[in-house]
Amino acid sequence: MKNFCLHDWTDFDRTGKRHCRKSGCNFVSHKDAIVTETPIDYLAPDWVNYEKVHCWRNHINDRIKGMWNTFTADQKAAIAISARELANAEEWS
Repeated sequence: MKNFCLHDWTDFDRTGKRHCRKSGCNFVSHKDAIVTETPIDYLAPDWVNYEKVHCWRNHINDRIKGMWNTFTADQKAAIAISARELANAEEWS
């Protein structure tokens, strides 16, 4: 399995791109692209106290929560980013 990069972004350059500073990561983001950042609390999330709207932790089921401490940091980041994408796509009226 390829290592997951927790991107460390440069500022946008004059062409509208930003790059990951980490060695070996060739990821480039464009200003108009939607990039989901890793939630800041992904390593040790508070499963009890959190926002009810647009919160990535709402999209993690109880079984995964119970297994959280068995995952590597890369696995936690991948799951958290996936859940954040779901949270960001929520539409409330």
